Amino acid sequence: MLKKKINLKTFLPMALAPNIDELCRPLKEQLNVKFFNYIYSEKNNTRFTLSNHEAWFQHYFEMKHYDDEIMNYFNKKPINYNNISLWDGCQSNHQSCKIYKTIQKELNIGYILFIFAFYKNHAESFGFGFDHNMEHAPQFIFNNLDILIRFSQYFKDAGQSAIQIAREQSYQVILEEKKEYSNPFIWGLDHSEKKKIFKDLKIERIYLKNEHADVFITLPEAEAVLLTIRGFTYVEIAKILNVSPKTIDYRMDKVRKKLNLKHRKDIINLFVKERYLELIELSI
Repeated sequence: MLKKKINLKTFLPMALAPNIDELCRPLKEQLNVKFFNYIYSEKNNTRFTLSNHEAWFQHYFEMKHYDDEIMNYFNKKPINYNNISLWDGCQSNHQSCKIYKTIQKELNIGYILFIFAFYKNHAESFGFGFDHNMEHAPQFIFNNLDILIRFSQYFKDAGQSAIQIAREQSYQVILEEKKEYSNPFIWGLDHSEKKKIFKDLKIERIYLKNEHADVFITLPEAEAVLLTIRGFTYVEIAKILNVSPKTIDYRMDKVRKKLNLKHRKDIINLFVKERYLELIELSI
């Protein structure tokens, strides 16, 4: 339930729907995105939300769907957990689906894709609803996932003024003690279950990409590079990895030679420029 009732007649985020719709225009024209929703939730369930549809706000608050919102599961997820989830018509009976079933019917939406980002003290959700009549929708959506991820960053930049207005009209959701807020189906496997699988998928070499697709670095080398980029000195890295500073020096020099670079500082520049960090973080 809400800690304080919201008067939709004076609720400014709802009035901003046309502004949000304009930000979504490229997605609507090129990707058949008909519905967009952004939710920001603090750890104590203080939230604000924006959408390109006024009807969504009306339905959301009148039907008290905030009691079933995905963000209610915030405290169930590990820090820095991120996920992307595609809902096929939201046919599940899970309570989180109730929110979107009406929107799917009214706007003729077949698929909804969510991009989630969970941090230490807050979480964000970006929801994109696609036309029900879109052909080969799942393939089309995932083939253009990079555009949606870019939009999530664009929205936080171009929509700053709207976000600030919505933040000033934040609301707090008080979760029901009797309700079971277990992890919903949308998260996929539990984090601990994934760890078990990762143990069987041991990686000893990480192959890079682009012009260095034939180059690999070992896990120890990758750890040294990653910690160097994060700002640790060789002495600090040696303590973290329980080796000598000379070992770290040796590993970094091997990476430099593999990539045909003149200086070790060029390693950092290259890994950031080519986004090789993503490969390391997925492999360690």
